[in-house]
Amino acid sequence: MIFNQAYSQSEYGYLNVDCGGDGGSIDDNNIRWSADYGFAKQGYKKTIDKSINDNYPMKTLREFPYMNKNCYILPAFIQQKYLLRAGFFYVFYEAVIIAKWHNISVCLQRTRQDDVPFISTLQIMQLLPGMYTNMKNDHALFKEYRLNFGSNQTVSYPDDKYGRIWEPAPKNNYKDITADFQTLLSTVNDDPPNAAMRTAIQSESPSDPILLSFNLTEFARPLYIALYFTEVSKLNPRQNRTFDIYISGQDFNLQLSPVYQKCNEVHGYVVPTPGMSKIILSLVPSENSNMPPILNAMELFTVSETVSSGTAPQDVFGLGLITHFSSRLSQWSGDPCLPVPFDWIACNQDNPSRITALYLANSDILFISNISDMQALQIIDLQNNSLLSVPSFIWDLPNLKSINLAYNDIRGTVPESIVEREVSLNITGTNLIVIEPKKKSHKGLIIGLSVAAGIALIGIAAFVFICICRNGERKVSTVEISNQTVTDTVNGSEEQLNNNVNDTTGEAGIRA
Repeated sequence: MIFNQAYSQSEYGYLNVDCGGDGGSIDDNNIRWSADYGFAKQGYKKTIDKSINDNYPMKTLREFPYMNKNCYILPAFIQQKYLLRAGFFYVFYEAVIIAKWHNISVCLQRTRQDDVPFISTLQIMQLLPGMYTNMKNDHALFKEYRLNFGSNQTVSYPDDKYGRIWEPAPKNNYKDITADFQTLLSTVNDDPPNAAMRTAIQSESPSDPILLSFNLTEFARPLYIALYFTEVSKLNPRQNRTFDIYISGQDFNLQLSPVYQKCNEVHGYVVPTPGMSKIILSLVPSENSNMPPILNAMELFTVSETVSSGTAPQDVFGLGLITHFSSRLSQWSGDPCLPVPFDWIACNQDNPSRITALYLANSDILFISNISDMQALQIIDLQNNSLLSVPSFIWDLPNLKSINLAYNDIRGTVPESIVEREVSLNITGTNLIVIEPKKKSHKGLIIGLSVAAGIALIGIAAFVFICICRNGERKVSTVEISNQTVTDTVNGSEEQLNNNVNDTTGEAGIRA
C-alpha cells in the first residue's frame, strides 16, 4: 500500500527519492523529490552540509552502519523499461532495466567490515515500450556515456522528458555547429531531446573524418551504442553530406546522409576484442560527399550478464512468513539470494535461486508458519528460540539433511522417517523423543550446537545492488542482475551505474 501511494504521487512514472530527507521538495530543475520513509526499513538519515539549499537532495543521505545488506524497495510495472539512477554525493550510476516483477530493489552491501555504505538519491523513470528496442529482455544496459556534441551545456529534465542526462562531450578538435531550427519535425523511438540535437560537431574539411575515443570500464563486456544525427541546415542541390561509420575499425556497412530537421539513429551491439580498453568511433566521408561528417549525440552502454530470475517466489513468500513473526528479522529487505544471500540463509545457483538453508538461531521465533513450498531446504537451525512444537511439514521437507532444535521448549516425538533418512538432528535441551525405527539402527542422530545470525524479508522483484562505502578508496567492480516476486508487494528489475568514481569508494552491481 505504501508503494502504491508513493507511485501515484510520481509524475509520468517518475519517482525521485531523497535518501535521508525529511519531506517532499522541489529542486531548481522543478523535479519533485519524495522522502525515503516507506521505501527503506533500515539505516539512519544524516545531513552532510547544512549550508546547502534545503531543496537540494544531496544535502542529506542515508547510511547503513550495521547490517551487511540493506535495500530500498521501489514500485514498478512488470515488463516495463526503466531508467534507474543512484546518486552517492555527486557521483551517479545509471542503468536501463526491464522490470520482471512488481518492484525494483536497490541494495547496498558492506564490502569491508569497517565500511559504512550510504546513498544520497534514487530515481526511477519509466521509458516508453519502443525505446531501446534492440535491448535484450534478459540483459540490462549500464551507462558509460551519454553525450551531446557541439555544446558546453548539460541537457536534462525537462528538456529530456524521460529524465536522462546528456553531458557535454569532452573538448575535441572539431568545429561546434548549431542548427537553424528550434525543434525536430520527426524523431526516433529513443527520442533524444531537441536541445541535444540542435548542436553538433563536424570535421574541418569535407575530406576529414571524425575520430573519437572512449575509455571503457568493463573491458570484456559487450557494448550497446546509439548514435544520433540530424542535418542542421538546408543543403543546396550541389551539397552532399554522406559518411561511413566504423566502430573500433569494424565495418558494419553503415552509411548515413542526415536529413534536415529529422532525427536519424544508428544503434547496435559491439563485441570488444580481447584486451580492448577503449572504443574508437570513426565517421569517414564517402567518396561522393562534399560536406564534412557530423555528429549530434550518442549513448554508450555496457551490456550486463544474463539476467537471473532472482529467488524463487515460493521461497520469498515462505521467508516472508518467517520474518513477519520475528522482530529481529523484520528489518531485512531485498532479494534474499541476490546478488548475495542474507547473512542467515544459503542459496543455490539455480535460476531462479532456491533457498537451501535457514540459520534462525536466537531469532525470537515463537512458531513456524507453513513453509512447505520451500522444498530445496537442506539445513534448518532453530536453536535457542521459543518454539513449543514442530509443524509436521518440517519433517516432510524432501531434501532436509540437518535440523537443529536445541534449547526450545518443544514436546512431542521425532518421526521415524527422520532417522530412516539419516537427517542430522540436534534436540539438546528439548523434550522431544526420538522414535527408533524397527529392525534398523539409526546413524543420523547427531547432537551438537550451531550458532548463526539471522535476517529476512517478504517478497522482492527485480533487484538492483549498489554499494558505496565511505572508508577507503575503491572503484566500481562488480555488475550483476536478478528478479523476483511476492504477494501484495511490488517487485521489478535491473549495473554498473557508471560515472566518475574517483571521489568515492565501494562496489556496485545490479541484478534485475
